[in-house]
Amino acid sequence: MEKFDGQNQVALTASHTKQIAGRAGRFASEYESGLVTTVDSSDLPFLRQQLKAPLKDLESAGILPTIEQIEQFAVSLPGRPLHVLLILFEYATRLEGNYNLCNLVEQKRIAEKLKDITALSLRDRYTLTMAPFPYVPKKSSFNETLIDLVELAGSAIAERRELLISEIVSLPEKLPDTPVKLKDLEFAHKKIILYLWLSFRFPHTFTETTLATQLKHQAESMINTSLERLQFTLRKKQKMASFADLVAPNPLAPPKNMEEILSSPVKDDLSSSQAPESVEETVTILQKGIGLGLDDPLRHAQDSERY
Repeated sequence: MEKFDGQNQVALTASHTKQIAGRAGRFASEYESGLVTTVDSSDLPFLRQQLKAPLKDLESAGILPTIEQIEQFAVSLPGRPLHVLLILFEYATRLEGNYNLCNLVEQKRIAEKLKDITALSLRDRYTLTMAPFPYVPKKSSFNETLIDLVELAGSAIAERRELLISEIVSLPEKLPDTPVKLKDLEFAHKKIILYLWLSFRFPHTFTETTLATQLKHQAESMINTSLERLQFTLRKKQKMASFADLVAPNPLAPPKNMEEILSSPVKDDLSSSQAPESVEETVTILQKGIGLGLDDPLRHAQDSERY
């Protein structure tokens, strides 16, 4: 069981596992208990082990700078854009004890995309850097989309104009039938989450909260249905591959063109008088010689699929 930490795939800790598993139920709600499982059955023992493991005490805690600290810092360094202020703030900050400054890589990246929107206040810029913009690696095909999204949101806030949800995201008409299309739908869902987050901070700009909530539920339903269908298709392909492995090497499987084989010269120990004259006679000879019916491999393959 692993997760992407922003740079690498890392194993889930007991704390991470319990945090994820805790979402299967919610205290004091109609869903107080739930079931937790894994995609691969081989991970179940590790899941049980992680859930039983005691929680470790935190060794350190990360702290983000407040907007008041950034504004005070900016007074001492007038004219500096926000992404430069964040770089200098990281360099100048010293924390003692069990505290550390949180990683500001994404905040600096978003702030840099906003540097040309001059009408945007420092406070609004900093709020946007904290928004849940979808994480996109620089080499990803979504990178340009992310840049456009940051600039679109920043411009709308600076101009104090209404930004419709349709300007940010649209859902596909059909359910995704490939992993690539499913990934596109998941990215669309993240953009809806972003819109809802921004609607609480900038209600006069991101006004279509009700519609965005409806689209969120629609996207989640489409994702769940697509996952079920894609998993079924994957299982079906795996079963077909398994079946092919069982049947392909079977010596009893008749050739595709038995008549052609029968018309070719006999190269075994059968004399001309003993050679079969038809497909049916050939099948009978094979059945008697090996003692199994031609349908047996198929039956055995089907039986093995049950287990």
